[in-house]
Amino acid sequence: MVSEAIQLRIRGVVQGVGFRPFVYRIANRCRLSGSVSNQPGSVIVHIEGMSEDLGEFRKLLMEDAPPAARIVQVTARRVPLAGYTEFTIGKSDGGGAALSTIPPDIAICQHCYAELRDPANRRYRYPFINCTNCGPRFTIVKELPYDRASTSMAAFVLCSKCRREYEDPADRRFHAEPNACPACGPLLALRGDDGRTLDTDNPVGYVADALRSGKIAAIRGLGGFHLAADATNNEAVRMLRERKFREEKPFAVMVRDLSAARSVARLSAGDEAILLSPSSPILLTDCAKGSPLSPAVAPGLSIVGIFLPYTPLHHLLLGRVDRPLVMTSGNTTDEPIATGNEEALERLAGIADIFLLHDREIVQRSDDSVVRRIAGRAYPIRRARGFVPAPIVIKRPSRTGPREKFHNVPFLVSKGTRGPFGNPALHAVAGLGGEIKSTFCILKEGFAYLSQHIGDLDLVPVREFYAETFDFFRRFLDVEFHVVCRDLHPGYFTTSFAEDVQAERVVSLQHHKAHLYALMAETGFTGKAIGVAFDGTGYGEDGAVWGGEFFAIDGMEMRRAAALDYFPLQGGDTAVKEPWKVALSLLRETLGPREAGEA
Repeated sequence: MVSEAIQLRIRGVVQGVGFRPFVYRIANRCRLSGSVSNQPGSVIVHIEGMSEDLGEFRKLLMEDAPPAARIVQVTARRVPLAGYTEFTIGKSDGGGAALSTIPPDIAICQHCYAELRDPANRRYRYPFINCTNCGPRFTIVKELPYDRASTSMAAFVLCSKCRREYEDPADRRFHAEPNACPACGPLLALRGDDGRTLDTDNPVGYVADALRSGKIAAIRGLGGFHLAADATNNEAVRMLRERKFREEKPFAVMVRDLSAARSVARLSAGDEAILLSPSSPILLTDCAKGSPLSPAVAPGLSIVGIFLPYTPLHHLLLGRVDRPLVMTSGNTTDEPIATGNEEALERLAGIADIFLLHDREIVQRSDDSVVRRIAGRAYPIRRARGFVPAPIVIKRPSRTGPREKFHNVPFLVSKGTRGPFGNPALHAVAGLGGEIKSTFCILKEGFAYLSQHIGDLDLVPVREFYAETFDFFRRFLDVEFHVVCRDLHPGYFTTSFAEDVQAERVVSLQHHKAHLYALMAETGFTGKAIGVAFDGTGYGEDGAVWGGEFFAIDGMEMRRAAALDYFPLQGGDTAVKEPWKVALSLLRETLGPREAGEA
């Protein structure tokens, strides 16, 4: 039989997740020769062999991929035989830049968890154990290509044992960039509320005992600090609320395992699958009857946000404290999450009684993600750690009408030359988001790259975080912006920020229309429909405040068809966060000032 050669270009979350060793193993299993290598934004595979073996390889590629990998596109083409005699793993191509080469942070895998608990293993109870299937990724990256020298792990020189693992294609830690052990990797440290070092050979046990006694701990994690408290201790939870200036907003709760999760929440099989997934998000679900949680965790609510330990440090702590813990962002309300040791000691002073620190620097700030299961899948409420910077594939609407029908639709505007593999090398489009719970999005070559959750942009530190993160995405995606899209509101931070992006065009889009266009981009919808947007208030095209809008949609054209009646809004934009002002406004409009005052 005659050998054939095929080249595959694979895009998605395929770097930093053990994908090349996986390809190496299945290629050898299928008796194929060739090579696999990383290129900016993709993995390139050259395989040679018999037709049936090539078919089996492609089947295994899609069915048996590593758990943290996500293949979103495979392009295949026949190429001339190169005469390979074996299959090899090539070096990464660092030319150019593409954010899709950086995977999200991944929850600890079962293999590492087993080693963490094995007294005979050299990484027994080591709080930074990881492999190609799990561990920090996005939060430690400084620059591309994604290798150890470009991360905060560059400060830790591999010992001989870790080096052998790192260089062995058959090892689970082959090119695991955060690979480390107690002899060569990051270590824990403990400080008191006065900043002084606490002398102990068991910092995790010390903190666990403090939590059990009602203390509040600041714990340095993957994307920033957590503030932790005993979630069954009403006094401890109330004290955390008082110190953090967080009156009613619910806290997330971390539980030891699924058994503990079932004691605090009502879980379906789908819910449990989400909790155990590599992204390990906070899941919003119904409270269980007889839950041991303090009522101060989620005042007045029948739902609770729970998640499982996703780092080895979390597992060690939850195993020792043996009760649910409030795990909330390490900040005061509305500020960015603290990331550095000295920063946390300064900013969280007066909140935390004890500080559990480590010496692996956090480069990219990232909060925990929050999801809810809707229609059988995880629906993101807050998208950050575990998801970012993995791209979302955009379903492009077909252009069936005149070109002018699309001129005001930012996500359809693109131009550029032909790139490798026949794909357009398009100029990028940026959507800057709103003012509250802000994120931004960059669209490049059919992929949407959303930033991590940034927060409300009314504080200077949050605006600085936004600008730093935007610059990071822009550099690593290596883009020139053709269009930047901003909210129509003249007073938003992002409205003025758009002028600094230096795009060829700046488009202002009404807030409620933006939501509907986003739905159309997500689904690829192009027909006729009524779009309904009940997303609070937004600056209208007529200069008034819109809220509760009905739009007639025809293809990509959108026209305001109906709306709620206008009424004077007491306090303007402040009514968004203080809804009693809306109620007062409606009373005055309906009853008149005198009767409203009496009411």
